[in-house]
Amino acid sequence: MSFGTISHIMPYLAPLQILAERGNRITFLAPQEYLQHINEYPGIQKRQIGSGSKQWDKNYVQDFKTIKAFDEKQNVDLFICDFMTPACLDYAHFHKKRFVFLGPLGYYGVGKQWYIPPYESPFTQDQIVSSFYFRIYKWFAELPTVGQYMESITQYEAYMKTKKELGLDSSIPKDFIQQHLFISHSVFGFHKARELPTNVMVVGPVLPSRIDPLEPELLDKLYKMEMKGMSVIYISYGSVLDITHYVGMKIFDSVAQLLNENPKLAVIIALGGTDPRSYNIPDRLLDRILIERWVNQRALLMNPVVKLFINHGGLSSIMESMYAGKPLIITPISADQFENAKKVVESDIGIAYSFERFNQQNFTGSVKQMLADFNKESRLSIGVSKLMKIARLNSETHFLQLVNTFEMAATVGYDHLVPVVAKMTWWEIYGELCVVLSSVALDIISITLYFRK
Repeated sequence: MSFGTISHIMPYLAPLQILAERGNRITFLAPQEYLQHINEYPGIQKRQIGSGSKQWDKNYVQDFKTIKAFDEKQNVDLFICDFMTPACLDYAHFHKKRFVFLGPLGYYGVGKQWYIPPYESPFTQDQIVSSFYFRIYKWFAELPTVGQYMESITQYEAYMKTKKELGLDSSIPKDFIQQHLFISHSVFGFHKARELPTNVMVVGPVLPSRIDPLEPELLDKLYKMEMKGMSVIYISYGSVLDITHYVGMKIFDSVAQLLNENPKLAVIIALGGTDPRSYNIPDRLLDRILIERWVNQRALLMNPVVKLFINHGGLSSIMESMYAGKPLIITPISADQFENAKKVVESDIGIAYSFERFNQQNFTGSVKQMLADFNKESRLSIGVSKLMKIARLNSETHFLQLVNTFEMAATVGYDHLVPVVAKMTWWEIYGELCVVLSSVALDIISITLYFRK
């Protein structure tokens, strides 16, 4: 298995642990920063590759050679390649190895259909379906700008040069990805439903049924808050984003204002690598602001005293909140977080606004609104309840499905799932039709010219 960010890989580790317990050898290839996250899965071996998520695109040759050396020694039966590791895809394809591709729907064109809004589209699916104008706009919105086009050409040329130096052919993942097994960690109901070929699986959320308990000290604090009739707001900005001092000050100033106005509220803030001592927390609020470098997020979200989750829009965090039945306030910062934020709003499980608009007024107003809406019959409470049910049923079903799918792919392959058209060229599919239409057109032209004489 090759690396992606934590949110990419975590859904698959527990199923792979089951495969290891069945007697299969599982090795996780990842940068050092990610290897620590599989310590709780003793059946999965680990090996360092690359030098981190922030430089993955600069490590193609190194990653390729590491994967090649590993395969020559182990004779791998199945590669599980994250979309952030193109070297894994290219190696497996060139050497005719079985591989499973892990990535979002729409990547390399898989699951991309006319009625699905493009990334950062200002329009909803309903608008695109109901209006020809919006469909035309969507088509133009997907066209790259001149700058984007030139940048993509430059990247493509560098990519082809590197592949040539490694002795690889000129094929790119988009040319062959649909001939293999494609797995997307998505939730229909949150993500838009679409038609998919039989070799594309949507699984999600995939979360282990066993949840490690919270640390005793934190659990005791939560219990005391619950006995006082308090509600807890949880704030976290993920494992990749370190909170800067400026960002931290925006958060703490807003939290202080909220708690001053609401004596029955408390806040837990996960700061990642940030030093909490750099913030001056007023003494009167110390018992209602819990600052943690790291928390067991799943266990915390499942605790009944936690009523609301505020985060940056990472997909893993959204799915864990969905499973726990907690509403969300999303303040996206980068990458797919903006698209995830839009989906949170469209699926009625929360609200969203850009981090630039994160201030005391918006923060306190949105928290009050969310808590009020969630405590009554509303679109929010109905949406959260619906997605929680879907998430819990899906997790139970898809966990075993993943285990068995990986084992099937490694032992007997997945050719029986790949539609025949996925292996055909455009000419093989439409060539005869083009010939027939051309012949008919020539006949019509000939007849027209004949009668004009």
